[in-house]
Amino acid sequence: MLHYQNFVNNRVETEAKITGFSYGEFADSVHYTYKVNRIEYTGDGLAGYGNPETKNLKIGDKVIVFYDSGNIKNSLLGNPKLLLDYQNRYTWVSAILGSALMIISILIARSSLNWIQQNGVQQSETI
Repeated sequence: MLHYQNFVNNRVETEAKITGFSYGEFADSVHYTYKVNRIEYTGDGLAGYGNPETKNLKIGDKVIVFYDSGNIKNSLLGNPKLLLDYQNRYTWVSAILGSALMIISILIARSSLNWIQQNGVQQSETI
């Protein structure tokens, strides 16, 4: 989360050009170049977040990229604010689901312990 937060605080928007794609099992990566002070930099990232989705992009297309004003080599494809909002939303969902599963596990363990105590089941000794 800190990675995206740096871009939200220190971002500079610029235009980049698509140079290629990498297709993975879970996500497709977009490769791009951008120029700052006539020096060309490269980067890769996920489409969307203010840019078209990968299926709607082709080599040579222009996209929005943000770079960190403190470190120009660090860039991010798409709007960092949108990426951070997306990440925060799923962090909360994960936290809520994790808490619910923990509570359910505790209730099941307490119920099992009560059943064992009420039915007089004893642990067997192992030698």
